[in-house]
Amino acid sequence: MASSGFFLICLLHSAVALTSGAMMIFYTNEVFVFGHGFEIASKLVGSTPHDQLLIRTSDSFSGLLLFAIGFLLFMVAFVKDREFQGFFAKGCVLLHVAMAIWRVCFERKLETLDHDWLRKVVGDLVLGLSWPTPPPSVWARSPVLVAVRPPLPSAAADLASLPLFVLGLSKHLVVLRSGHAWFAGCF
Repeated sequence: MASSGFFLICLLHSAVALTSGAMMIFYTNEVFVFGHGFEIASKLVGSTPHDQLLIRTSDSFSGLLLFAIGFLLFMVAFVKDREFQGFFAKGCVLLHVAMAIWRVCFERKLETLDHDWLRKVVGDLVLGLSWPTPPPSVWARSPVLVAVRPPLPSAAADLASLPLFVLGLSKHLVVLRSGHAWFAGCF
């Protein structure tokens, strides 16, 4: 059973990535002027011909990567497995959050880009929230491993000599003990 929301969001993100990638490949300067203004765009292009060539090549490859991501999203939109859709949506949310963190940590420190980093962070978070995440009932079936470790014994040999014991087993929960470490997992 497939989610129609997942299909629509995949197609929307695919169209944006395909369009943005093609624009980055063929119309780099126009995209810079549209996104940053003429003054900042002239700084982003580079000052020497060698720098300009390197930046244009880098932007073209970035556009090609974005185009490939858009094509991948288009293909993923037609996958009917709900479990895969949930996994993929959670991965996309994490990717958008990681991009927002990268912008906060690094992009705001660049002089030419420091005026619009907050707008881009909000955009990344909104894009991350646009992915339909699965309901909590699906999360309960996902494999989770939690480790709780009390203080270590005085001798490391004591830890190596203790075997692994299964302390509890229910329908979906396994509790293991190895030495002084406890592990609980939902499977």
